[in-house]
Amino acid sequence: GSIVILGVMAHEFGHAIGLQHTLASSVMATNATTGATRANPLAADDIAGISYLYPTPDFAAQTGSLSGSVTDTSGSGVNLASVAVAGPGLAAVSALTNPDGTYTLRGIPPGTYYLYVQPLPPPFQGQTTLDGIVYPVGRDGQTAIPPSHFFAGQFFPGTQSPRAATPITVEAGASQAGFNFQVSAVPQPAVFGVRTYG
Repeated sequence: GSIVILGVMAHEFGHAIGLQHTLASSVMATNATTGATRANPLAADDIAGISYLYPTPDFAAQTGSLSGSVTDTSGSGVNLASVAVAGPGLAAVSALTNPDGTYTLRGIPPGTYYLYVQPLPPPFQGQTTLDGIVYPVGRDGQTAIPPSHFFAGQFFPGTQSPRAATPITVEAGASQAGFNFQVSAVPQPAVFGVRTYG
């Protein structure tokens, strides 16, 4: 009961200060994945988002960043792909790609991670956009730029097998670039949400 109320309040407050929904298991996640608890109402992904919007020098010096792009087989940038890092014993940190397919993951605590990309899930009941995301707008300030298309998710450097993924070490204060993905379009994701109860 009370954790649900706490989670909803923290989620809506996150929107009030400028955070979008995320696919990383955090308070800003939706029905696809949630991970808020009374002991840890904010996950690393929530903290990274808040710290990007309201930066402090200390946070940037204590965390790292990764950047790259997501393109499809035609070479076009994929808009609103969810790119994330996660690792054993480490919380996920994520970002959405820009309309040109570029992304930067900021606020990653030091550690060794696996980097992956996945599409936004279809809308849940009551949502009018994929995952309830507010889409970016074009230069006119009004025309929404929707996600490019669904695609098959993958781990870096281009595999669907976690065993074949390359671990990436993130160091405090370091920015690393060149983590690019090329994805293949699919009609709809086969699996887009798993919830574990405990």
